[in-house]
Amino acid sequence: MTELVFICRDTEYALDISKIQEIVPSRALEPVQSSCPWVKGATKIRNKFFYVFDFRKILGLPSLLEERQTLVETLNQREKDHIDWLEALYKSITEKVEFTKAKDPTKCAFGKWYYSYKAPDSTIRRLLDQFEDPHNRIHSLAEKLLNLAEHDQKKAVEILEDEKRFTLAKMLKLFAELKQILITNIRSLLIVFGPVFESSVVLEVDAVDNLRHLEKENLEMRPIKTDKEIIDKVWVNEKTTIYGINFKNLFEMLYKVQYPATESFLNPGF
Repeated sequence: MTELVFICRDTEYALDISKIQEIVPSRALEPVQSSCPWVKGATKIRNKFFYVFDFRKILGLPSLLEERQTLVETLNQREKDHIDWLEALYKSITEKVEFTKAKDPTKCAFGKWYYSYKAPDSTIRRLLDQFEDPHNRIHSLAEKLLNLAEHDQKKAVEILEDEKRFTLAKMLKLFAELKQILITNIRSLLIVFGPVFESSVVLEVDAVDNLRHLEKENLEMRPIKTDKEIIDKVWVNEKTTIYGINFKNLFEMLYKVQYPATESFLNPGF
């Protein structure tokens, strides 16, 4: 069996490729009235309207947009942290008070996030790469300027002000670009699946990885029981965990929301 492996919040899931009709980029959705929290809106594919079901919501996770908005709020604080960091350094230089902020760029809150965050696409990764030099440069100022201030406080202040005008300004510009792109560059995908196109449902996922023959890979398949009946197995090894989707359970669950008046819909071949 060949599975389509897709990604949702850094976790991999597998769905039988034989049940998938097509995969299309997400697009602007039409609003729909639905009491189902999984329904994100509706879209037209090949002249047929479908509900779009948010796989994240099905799993009880925040939507991709909600997650990005939370990240933007976090980045606002990390941006402020570095303004405050430089102000604390200024105070230490001019008032001889102890400097207690992180000097190691990997130990500040932004550094911890930066070196653990997995960029969702190459555009965001390239932008993030540009943070490293100015971020490291700012943190290198502490030892340098505190030592300089011991015998030339004025020069230490001058250098600090220059770094604010250039290095901090560069970081602030990068923060602004990153926050904007996180919200505007959401490139999720729609998986159209079902017995035939006309009776399919549409699932929105973060990204698609690849087509894989998991049974032929160096993976152990184990049945699992979770509170989500749509997941019934897992493929694992030392480096990989891929959750297997129970197609029938997922399809039935979504179909009943999209076509509530239809009682018999499953092809006997399922």
